[in-house]
Amino acid sequence: MDPIRDPSTHIFASCVGFAGEINGVCYLFMGNRFAYHAAKRITGIEDPELDDDTVRDVCGELANMFAGTFKNCMANLGLPSTLTIPTIMQGKRMAINTAGTNDQFRFTFEVDGFPIFADLMLSDN
Repeated sequence: MDPIRDPSTHIFASCVGFAGEINGVCYLFMGNRFAYHAAKRITGIEDPELDDDTVRDVCGELANMFAGTFKNCMANLGLPSTLTIPTIMQGKRMAINTAGTNDQFRFTFEVDGFPIFADLMLSDN
């Protein structure tokens, strides 16, 4: 999944925000192939019944699990917060404006041979 080297790559980007004693946003970026692969494995739905709405729902749920895990870890450290509902974007090239963000972290994972990028952006209260 490298939109610079392959501009035809479709990307799903899912984000979930959190607000409270700690504020920020968690993003998950994944290629089209992984998004469909994950949706098939999670829902058990195969092609051609698997539609874009279901894939977007799965991407949103994955972001929700990622953000929820972070939120719970922070709450255990005395920094409670509340999650927003997931937002899912789909396209070939994306840019995110991180204005107002103090700290940014990127994590790279590989699942079943597919890369996934997770960005965590934190801001001051």
